[in-house]
Parts: sequence; structure tokens; C-alpha cells
Amino acid sequence: MKVDELRGILGSYDLETTRKLVVEMYKIIPKRLREDSGLDELVSTIASETGPVR
Repeated sequence: MKVDELRGILGSYDLETTRKLVVEMYKIIPKRLREDSGLDELVSTIASETGPVR
């Protein structure tokens, strides 16, 4: 799937569904890959820049 396709699909989901999807995707990614790619830092940075989403 291309990024534009993913964006289109994600745009149709409500916030709770998107949260569930992100958590499930995160759990699939091996810890070593999350660490090496800086995924945790990306998530933390975006969270600190945008503040809490409700």
C-alpha cells in the first residue's frame, strides 16, 4: 500500500479506531526496529508538539 492510500483510509476512521490501529501496528514492529528507527522518539516528539488529543 502506498502512503497516499494509507492516508485516505486513515482519514475515514474516527479517533478511537485510529488509536487502536496505531497501537496494534506498534505492537507488530519488533522492539529493536522501533529503537533503531527512532519510532519512539517520533511518537514522543509529536505528542509533545501537539499536546493531548481527546
